[in-house]
Amino acid sequence: MAGGPLHCRKAGGCHTVRLARSLTLVIIMLLAPYAAARADEVSIPLSVPLVTLREAIKRAIYSGPGSRADLWTGTNDCEYLQATNPRFASAPPALVFQTDANLSVGIAVAGQCLTPVAWEGIAEAQVAPYVAPDWLLKFHAIDLQVFNGAHKKTLIAGQGFDLVKQYFFPPLEQFSFSLKPPISNLTRLIQLGTPPQVAQRVKDALATLSSSGPVEVKADSVRVILRIDLPQVETPPAPASTAPLTPAEVQAATIALDNWDAFVVFAVKQLGLKTDDKQIHDQLFTLLIDSRYKLVQALAHPQSGSGADPVRLLFLEVWGRLGAIIRDAAARNLLGDQTLEFLRFGCV
Repeated sequence: MAGGPLHCRKAGGCHTVRLARSLTLVIIMLLAPYAAARADEVSIPLSVPLVTLREAIKRAIYSGPGSRADLWTGTNDCEYLQATNPRFASAPPALVFQTDANLSVGIAVAGQCLTPVAWEGIAEAQVAPYVAPDWLLKFHAIDLQVFNGAHKKTLIAGQGFDLVKQYFFPPLEQFSFSLKPPISNLTRLIQLGTPPQVAQRVKDALATLSSSGPVEVKADSVRVILRIDLPQVETPPAPASTAPLTPAEVQAATIALDNWDAFVVFAVKQLGLKTDDKQIHDQLFTLLIDSRYKLVQALAHPQSGSGADPVRLLFLEVWGRLGAIIRDAAARNLLGDQTLEFLRFGCV
C-alpha cells in the first residue's frame, strides 16, 4: 500500500489527514475515541503496482511458447496474430497497455506463405481500470494505436487493423486481477495492530469495507480507494495506569519477536537466492541488520500493557521495506518465472 491522503468525512464537515506509508495511522483512526452521535468514514488508498499487473497479465494470457500470446490463428499456418512482452504505462487519468505483436494474413503455396498483409510492431491500447464485483480489477479498452518497432505510427491495411482490434481487445477486457489477496493482507495487518480490548470494534468496521470512487492512475501504480465505516461508540474513559509486564508476559513477547526474526531471515534468504544482483543483496542486508538492531532494542525494553507492541511495529516497517525491494527487483526482471509469486508475497 502506498502513501497518500487519508480522508475522514464526518456528518457536518470534512478534514484530511496525511497517511504514512505504514498502517499505523489507519489503526489509530480505527481505535481513536469518537462521540456517540458522530458517524465517521475512513478512506484507505490501496495501490497495485504496474509491475504486478504486468506479471499477472503475462501469466494469464501470454502462456504460449516463449511467453507468447496466440491471439488469433487463421485457417492455415500463414494466418496468425501473436503478441509478446506485455507492459503497462501510466498516462493519467487513463492507463496504457502495450505489447509487441506480429500479424500475418496470407495463404500457403508450395510450403511457403504469400502474405499480402504482414505487420510487426507495437500494439497500444488506452484502458480505463475499474473495480468489478467480487473485488476484481478489470479494464475497459478505449482506443487502439499501432506503431512500428521504433514506436512510430505506422499504417496497416484495413483488414489487418481490424484483425488486430478484433482479437486484441477481448482478452484484455476479459483479464482480471483479484484484489482479494491484498485486501485480505491489509485487513490482517490492521487486526494485527489491534489491542484485544477493541478487537470487536475493528472487526465490525472492517466488515463495512467497500470501494469508493473511480480507480486512480498514478505514476507506477493504480490506486483503489477503500472505504471503511466506523461504528458509533461512546468516548471511552481514559485508561488506568498499567503495571509492568510479568515474567510470563516478557517471555511471550520474547518468543513473538524471535519468531518474527526467523520469518524475516527466511524471507530475505528466499529473495536473495533468487537473484545475484548486488544492489538487491545490499538492500536485503541493510534490511536484515536494521531489523536485528530494532529486535535487540525491543527485547531489551518490552512494552508495558499500554505501550505499542514492538512485534506489530517491526512487522509494519520491515514488511513495507521488503515489499519495496521485491517491486524493484520485479521491475528489473530479476525474479524470473517466480516474479508474480514474490510480488503477491510482498503485497500489502
